[in-house]
Amino acid sequence: MEANEKIDKNIRTEERSCFVGKWAGELGQLAVEDITKGWSAVKLPMTKLMKIKSREYDEIIATFAKEVEQNKTYFKNWRFFGQKIVTTPAFNITTPWYQ
Repeated sequence: MEANEKIDKNIRTEERSCFVGKWAGELGQLAVEDITKGWSAVKLPMTKLMKIKSREYDEIIATFAKEVEQNKTYFKNWRFFGQKIVTTPAFNITTPWYQ
């Protein structure tokens, strides 16, 4: 972002961790449920793509759910923020009618 000519001010990054599993409390439990339900929702196309049986796919999901507890799994993500340089004079900016 620092190389972008249109972003000049207040450039910063934040690193966050998303903990997955019951070990991480209620939010961690919700995360593992969300992930496993998402994978279950795409079961049909994924089993075809992976060329595995439905039962094998279910076992992979169950193994994931078990391993997040054993390994105290978490995902790291990064957020990037910057402030755009104003190139239009402020008096030309209009407010939408619905505000």
